[in-house]
Amino acid sequence: MSILSGDPTTQLAFSVFENRGVYALLLGSGLSRAAGIPTGWEITLDLVRRVALAKGVEDQSDWAEWYRKEVGSEANYSALLAELALAPAERRSILHSYIEPDEDDRAEGKKLPTAAHHAIARLVRDGFIKVIVTTNFDRLLENALSVGLRTYPAVLMMTAYGLGLIRAERWKLLHDLFSLQIAREDREPKRVANHLFLWGWKGSGDDVWNNIEGFITKEGHRRTPLSDHLLDVFREWGPWFIGIVPDYDLLFDWFEALGGLAHLEENSEDTLKEQLSLHDNRVHMSTGRIGWRREGHRSIEHDLKSTDKRGIILRAGFAHASETYLDLYLENLRRIAKRMDWH
Repeated sequence: MSILSGDPTTQLAFSVFENRGVYALLLGSGLSRAAGIPTGWEITLDLVRRVALAKGVEDQSDWAEWYRKEVGSEANYSALLAELALAPAERRSILHSYIEPDEDDRAEGKKLPTAAHHAIARLVRDGFIKVIVTTNFDRLLENALSVGLRTYPAVLMMTAYGLGLIRAERWKLLHDLFSLQIAREDREPKRVANHLFLWGWKGSGDDVWNNIEGFITKEGHRRTPLSDHLLDVFREWGPWFIGIVPDYDLLFDWFEALGGLAHLEENSEDTLKEQLSLHDNRVHMSTGRIGWRREGHRSIEHDLKSTDKRGIILRAGFAHASETYLDLYLENLRRIAKRMDWH
């Protein structure tokens, strides 16, 4: 007997895993039915019921049979909708109540992406699925795919503003930007540095950015794909709003170094001391290209240790204005860079 006898699911899962991007998905209304969204046939029958009741017809136990007797044909979703609404906008309005959640639906968890939608989204983000064909007219799959990535424009705006502040040497405003509290629906606010910066951002997963077409290097996946992507974007956009910069990579390194420091500031000085007292231990801190780009790391470390930039950064509010905290940050960055250098 074969080890996979009677187990097509495992066989298919193995094949999808080993053949990344080869398979496509064909999705039907059953995917969204579990979310409380009716199928096309259920919507058709409900429209028949609503139209009939509006005309004074008594409630029926079988609206499909009633329609068949009344019209002489099977109820057809497209034909019925075309009769009820002349313009595309009107048709969308009719469908809206069936597929979009209201406040009550949200409170009950209805008409929202299900575990199946999120599982498909993970397959897409990890590069296993690149083509999806669907007969569904709801947006549950799009919503699942956009979790994290829907805040991408905010990441771009924050990065652009941060780079501009560094170019203008407005260090206090930069720290204010990283420390800004962002209100989140039904959750505690979070600082920008812990919500929209590198590892703190929900859309930062390596699999997402390493699977961008043409973004894989000849050596394989990039070590810091999101960081590399943002650098590529702003290297092209930068001259339009911050002018020509002699060393754009170093400017970007400063943005990531100080963003990482702001991210680390959620820890107290005593916590850092305790954690870093353990041999080679590291404290979680968003770290991009500066973790492996030695030129930028050495230049920034030198400035933060031995030049006037040290006092300027501390007076701006970074590192809780503590020299000891700043030194602990530099040690933490050194350990993270050492770890990244191995990979």
